Amino acid sequence: NCYHTILAKYFQSQPINCRTLEELPWHWSQALEWNKLHKIVKTPDYFELFRSSSEMNQFNTFKIDLFRYWDELKQHAPNLSGPAETYNMMVRDELLASLSATTYLDREQSEEADWDKEMEKLVERAAGHVTPEDRIKLTRSAWLAGQFL
Repeated sequence: NCYHTILAKYFQSQPINCRTLEELPWHWSQALEWNKLHKIVKTPDYFELFRSSSEMNQFNTFKIDLFRYWDELKQHAPNLSGPAETYNMMVRDELLASLSATTYLDREQSEEADWDKEMEKLVERAAGHVTPEDRIKLTRSAWLAGQFL
């Protein structure tokens, strides 16, 4: 476990790329560091890299790895949020971040709201404020989040 922790810390200090995508979550998993593994699989930049790398890889190994990490988290750390809840929150947070300050919904209020009603309100408020790039990013995130539902 000590060696895996050392290697994970090394890869954590590196830029996010396919190599860190392969190594970092695997080493946290082998070190039995479930909170740190959870943090990686729920980070938007890693999430996007899992998704885009799976599209480029004919064997979908990154997507398979992501599903395996979530299975490990469910087994060893059931107190952490699951994939559907985590990725729903990610999509919501990305949408909130893409809105201008004048249309931003209070975060405390939004965390208490029902997900479907919340998304409906956010989409209405976001009309005209979300850039095409943000729409693409949100669509991709929502698609992969849907894989866990």
